[in-house]
Amino acid sequence: MPMRLRDHMREMKVTDEAGNSVPLVSEERQLAEARLPSPPPLPPDLRWPVLRHRPCDRIATGLPFDQARATLGAHQFASLALLFSVVCALFD
Repeated sequence: MPMRLRDHMREMKVTDEAGNSVPLVSEERQLAEARLPSPPPLPPDLRWPVLRHRPCDRIATGLPFDQARATLGAHQFASLALLFSVVCALFD
């Protein structure tokens, strides 16, 4: 069960037939040990790796640094599509 769902299920309360508020989950049991590591408390900060590689992307596509992002994305997509087509043609 995902951890966030588990935490929300622990906090939920329902009303029983007598009108009392009781927890939705009365007992927990772990059936198997986790095979994956626990997720970190915060997601990784990807701002610096992305910012560090942006100039490299622009240099690789040959665009000047003052071009708009949309143009850069379109040129990068076209460059990758061309490269993919060439690779497919070589290994056909």
